[in-house]
Amino acid sequence: MDPMASQYRTPETIATHTVQDGETLSHIALKYYGNAGEKYYMHIYNANRMVIGDDPNLIKTGQELRIPRPPVE
Repeated sequence: MDPMASQYRTPETIATHTVQDGETLSHIALKYYGNAGEKYYMHIYNANRMVIGDDPNLIKTGQELRIPRPPVE
C-alpha cells in the first residue's frame, strides 16, 4: 500500500448529525469532541464540504453532516 494514500483517505465516520436551528460547527464540534476550537470544527467542515459549500459559517437547518473521528492531537 502506498504510504501517502492514507493521508488522502476519508476519516472514519463516528456519527451523523442533522443540523438544528441556531447550531454552528463549533456547537457540533463541542458536542462530539468536547472541544469547539477551530481545529475541531474545521475537521467537521472538511469532511462535509460537499454538503456545506464554500463557507463553514453557513450551515443550514436540516443538513445531514458526517462526523469523522476526532482529529489527531
